[in-house]
Amino acid sequence: VTDSPSFLRLRWGFIVWLFIIGTIVGVIANNKDLLKESVAYLEKPNEHIKEDESKKSESIDTAPKILAVAVRDVAFKNHPLYREVEKLEREITASKLEQAAYAEMLAGWQDRDVIIKIEDYLKKQYLLVKDSIERSTKELSERKTQEMNAEKESVKLETEKTIEREKERIVQNYAKQLAENEAQYLNDIKELQQEHDAQMAQTKYSIKVDIGIESKKSEVNTDTEEPIYGLDTQLGEEIIAREKEWQTLLNNLQEKQKKEIADLEVREYARLKTRLNEIDDKYRKEQENISVDMAKEISEAEKRSIELFLALQNINVNASEKQAQELLESFNQKQKRQLDLLITRRDKLIIKIEQELVFGLRVLAQKNGCVPGELVAELPNDVIDLTDELIELLTRTEEYLSENSYD
Repeated sequence: VTDSPSFLRLRWGFIVWLFIIGTIVGVIANNKDLLKESVAYLEKPNEHIKEDESKKSESIDTAPKILAVAVRDVAFKNHPLYREVEKLEREITASKLEQAAYAEMLAGWQDRDVIIKIEDYLKKQYLLVKDSIERSTKELSERKTQEMNAEKESVKLETEKTIEREKERIVQNYAKQLAENEAQYLNDIKELQQEHDAQMAQTKYSIKVDIGIESKKSEVNTDTEEPIYGLDTQLGEEIIAREKEWQTLLNNLQEKQKKEIADLEVREYARLKTRLNEIDDKYRKEQENISVDMAKEISEAEKRSIELFLALQNINVNASEKQAQELLESFNQKQKRQLDLLITRRDKLIIKIEQELVFGLRVLAQKNGCVPGELVAELPNDVIDLTDELIELLTRTEEYLSENSYD
């Protein structure tokens, strides 16, 4: 029975299964965590998919991007609100002078010369304030003139670069056309010349055979006095016509190139003239506004000086010195509050400008597919400079807000 075929198959099958089970047990025994990891992976397939996707997204996000920056000083001074900062700076300077004058007057109130010559003293202080306002305004006007001239030079240089760049493009374009037409011309001439030479070869040499008693003689006609185009006058005329056609085309291309360059210069210089006029208009308006502000500031300073003089004039300084001191002190405190208010307004305005610059730079960086950078003192390497774009964005925004204001 044990030797029957069915028993032998059963025994060998049992041995094979025993070998397979032993192999599996051995693998698991040597790799205790293998089974756990496999089961965990099968139980949470979504987590592994998410992990793979996150790795892919990380590899995409880590692609290098250019850093976008702007020059702080340039962008700040070209912000539409910077003019108000300059105005506040002048008012602060004048206010500090006035405050110093009131403090000095309060400290020297016991001085008989101050009491007797109060009008002269106040007038002197007013003139100091007026001189300060005029001097700071003059410095501002001179700086604006320098900025205007620098902007004009920049625009002129940009125009010259544009003209040179476009000239080079035009010349290259016509050089390409010239090369293409010249190649075609030379090919045509070559074909015509080959055809001409082939026909000349058939007619130039004539073989004359004289049959005599003693010998046979061959003579070659080597007459070279015929025209260059030989017997084929029509073919020669075609070559001459093609040469004339090429010369005409060459002249036309040269004339077109000259005209296009001339039109370019006329167009760019007309655009430059318009741009320079716009710059003149812009700075003229700024100068007018500066003059108006200066006159207003001087008028306000004079008004305060007169108010103080009239108030002191109504006090009998001999009988009520304390009252005069209190009045003067109140003017001093009023001036101090005004100075603090001006400084606060200036500081808040500076913060607002910087916030708008940072926000605008972030918007432009995203628009250009760059990493938002920061306002820098000088441009570092390997960055994109968005200073001009930032100024344009803020200017257009301010113009829009002004046009749509309902105040």
